[in-house]
Amino acid sequence: EKTGVLYRSVSQDGGLTWSKAQATDIPNPGTKSTLLKQGERVLLLHNPTDCQAGRKRIELWVSDDQGETWPKRLRLVEAMAAHTKEYGRRRICYPHAFLADEEKLLYVAVDAKTHHFLLKIPYDDFS
Repeated sequence: EKTGVLYRSVSQDGGLTWSKAQATDIPNPGTKSTLLKQGERVLLLHNPTDCQAGRKRIELWVSDDQGETWPKRLRLVEAMAAHTKEYGRRRICYPHAFLADEEKLLYVAVDAKTHHFLLKIPYDDFS
């Protein structure tokens, strides 16, 4: 936490042993990120800003090389307004997701403090 970036460690034996953690170039928002595997793709659902910039959006990043690079980045949800007396500071946190292979959909639930979103994203949108 508060490192500025996320770290990565890899297991080649089903999680029994892990490589030494190494810094990535993925910004660390200091909140939950969700990592999923869809076929040969790795999907990262997160807030791509550092802690200081604020949690203003959720993006889906897609890697076809086991998380080495993230060439496809889809902006999914963005904070709707700045600070207001009624709602306080707008933040987007805690993305949850699951894959529905039969429907070929990625379901994403997002907590935006006063608003909540449920998105259905077709696999074709991030292929």
